Amino acid sequence: MEHQIFNIQKFSIHDGPGIRTTVFFKGCPLNCIWCHNPESINAAREIMWDNQKCSHCGTCAAQCPAKSIAIEADRIKTDLNSCTGCETCTEYCLSSARAVVGKTYDYDTLYEALTADRIFYETSDGGVTFSGGEPLIHADYLIDLLKRLKAANIHITVDTSGYVPYEQFEKILPYVDLFMYDIKFGDSKKHHHYTGVYNDIIKENLYKLSQQPVTIWGRIPLIKPLNTTDEELNKILYILNQSAVKDVFLLPYHHISGHKYRKLGMPYLGESLETPDQAMLTAIQQKFIQSGYHTHIGG
Repeated sequence: MEHQIFNIQKFSIHDGPGIRTTVFFKGCPLNCIWCHNPESINAAREIMWDNQKCSHCGTCAAQCPAKSIAIEADRIKTDLNSCTGCETCTEYCLSSARAVVGKTYDYDTLYEALTADRIFYETSDGGVTFSGGEPLIHADYLIDLLKRLKAANIHITVDTSGYVPYEQFEKILPYVDLFMYDIKFGDSKKHHHYTGVYNDIIKENLYKLSQQPVTIWGRIPLIKPLNTTDEELNKILYILNQSAVKDVFLLPYHHISGHKYRKLGMPYLGESLETPDQAMLTAIQQKFIQSGYHTHIGG
């Protein structure tokens, strides 16, 4: 597997403590219908095409060395099986309608990018966060990089869905300071219906991880009406109550990523979902506070 990274976000304040640099890997074993980063689902490089910008001039097809681009009446199609990801099409696109999502980094280049802002980490108690997609499917790739970052005394956070073999956690555990652990549903059937996988492995891994000397934050995306009922929230609390989680972050769903689905040619199934209003967020926050958790909205 190639280890594709689709974004390196500097000066992030929502992916762990302090000021951080967040590395977003491509590839995820879940397929959540509300996913805010649909470009993270496929592990391979992809082409994002903005039909609202495209002039259908045909330059991209003419310049493509692999002849992977076909011009049709209503869209430009790219054969990803023959596409080499050379980015020639993006360089020649006069309307900036095309973009390649996914880039490989060698260890030295990535390490230099992540340590460039060390002064900000030190002054804010920040560090580096690995997210995605699912970063733990890239655990073998990450090990050497994490060792170098840990040797440089940089705080390391991993944002995970938990849906990987526990061996993936064990490989990187000695080098991670914080896990941000997503709990999307308590009900396993609902979890499968809306994410494509059951949550048994996720729960089991959370309980195993809770036996280790590492900090775990619970992160709960709140998608109205899917998981904002008292019944579903109580099931989520039941899972958390058996873990070592003390801090919970409630993440309200939003619609701002719909344009990404359009550019990727993917159906957007989250259109009918709702963002919880402030009254609902406050009530849910109080529910978790009363259950003994340091509970935050956002982050």
